[in-house]
Amino acid sequence: MLSGEGVAASSTRFKSKRRSEGPDIFKGVEERRGRTNQDLRSARRELLLVEIQVCFGT
Repeated sequence: MLSGEGVAASSTRFKSKRRSEGPDIFKGVEERRGRTNQDLRSARRELLLVEIQVCFGT
């Protein structure tokens, strides 16, 4: 192996470029970070009500 071989493939410049081209897996993380337990409970309750409506066709 030559000195410096493979360095370009592991440089942070290429990693960040590759990451920015892919899907944004952190999309929405900022919005979720500030939620409280009460917000999460109400969101679960809403989801459950929607699932019940879908199951029973109401």
